[in-house]
Amino acid sequence: MRLSTLSRIPQISRLVFAVHLGLALGYIGLVLMAFARGETWRADFTAHYTGARMVWEGQGAMLYNLKAQAQRQREILGGRYLYDGLLPYHHPPFVALALSPLAAMSLRDAFALWAVLTLLLWVGFLGDLIRWTRSWSAAARALTVSAVAALPGFLFSFLLGTFTIWTLVALWAFYRALREGREGWAGLFLALASAHPQATLFPALGLIFARRWKALAVFLASGVLLIGISAAVLGSAVWIEYLAVLGRAAMAFGRQGIDPEAMINLKGLLARLLGPTRHAWVNGLSALGLALGVLAMGMLWRRPWRGEDGDFERRLSGTFAMGLFLTPHANPQDGLLIALPGLLFYRFLQAAPEGGTRTGRTFERVAVIFPMLWLAERFALGSNESVPLGTIALIAAAFWMGSLRRERL
Repeated sequence: MRLSTLSRIPQISRLVFAVHLGLALGYIGLVLMAFARGETWRADFTAHYTGARMVWEGQGAMLYNLKAQAQRQREILGGRYLYDGLLPYHHPPFVALALSPLAAMSLRDAFALWAVLTLLLWVGFLGDLIRWTRSWSAAARALTVSAVAALPGFLFSFLLGTFTIWTLVALWAFYRALREGREGWAGLFLALASAHPQATLFPALGLIFARRWKALAVFLASGVLLIGISAAVLGSAVWIEYLAVLGRAAMAFGRQGIDPEAMINLKGLLARLLGPTRHAWVNGLSALGLALGVLAMGMLWRRPWRGEDGDFERRLSGTFAMGLFLTPHANPQDGLLIALPGLLFYRFLQAAPEGGTRTGRTFERVAVIFPMLWLAERFALGSNESVPLGTIALIAAAFWMGSLRRERL
């Protein structure tokens, strides 16, 4: 973004932009400090590295044997351990297979390389976001891009070495391809997002309800290919064991790094509301919410759409927001994904009559200060309510604006 563009925005907007920029640069500084202090072994990347190391050393058939994982992880950490003895590898088999070349390096060097690759993805995403907003006003463009860059979810995902940024970029590419009518590419990008499988559920449902069969076919074919390659290398039984591990993880409370009370989805809200002893209620109500979300998707996409339709962003915003809120598993770092429904809903408002009303102005103000609200809440109050409340607001807004549109027709 050019300096001449920044000079055209109001002074208060330039101040907020500077705060956003300072936060974004500060996040990178904190990550560098963590590397300098040798604290990165505590990150989620250790679990990814454990899975990759087992595949690299020919133990892929035991990838989801938690005892074997715990033993290998302690060896990697030199006798140290995480949580109650293991931070387990819970991603699909093909992810461990793809990451296995990193296991030729030490944990520290592998994490450093992964951090560089993740940063390049993030910079590429922000660059495309600048191009995507080129028709907007200077203030809207600068503050939108800087607010996304300042989201604390970037710090959490970057510091922990998770797949959140990868997932966000893949889902963004899915949207961009679908918007331009390139359905085959959209299906491929959605398959790439399946490194974080739960993030693909609601977008895939959107393809079904919207009858985008080519995109759906490419997505499913790509998934079958990934399953086939990993099964051929690691053995077909690894997928049965993976599904069993996922089932146990979905029911887990307070063990092996799974803490529903810290989650930023419906399950997290229920766990904080009902308390840690109401496991069955929390899991049951979360499953009910997921089922209701599937029905809501049918309502959201029941009318035909075209990629150039101005209403497309509203529907996809609701899809991404429901996917984040109703997913069975969403840690604080996954809150970065709220950028997707937020961006798309703002794009919808930019083109809709509502964009110039009080609704549009209120959305702009909340979105601009959201990174600072989230950061203050997380570190000053130690709570995790801003992201789920934000996703609830986006879901409600997507359906509300849809009903207003139908009334005008």
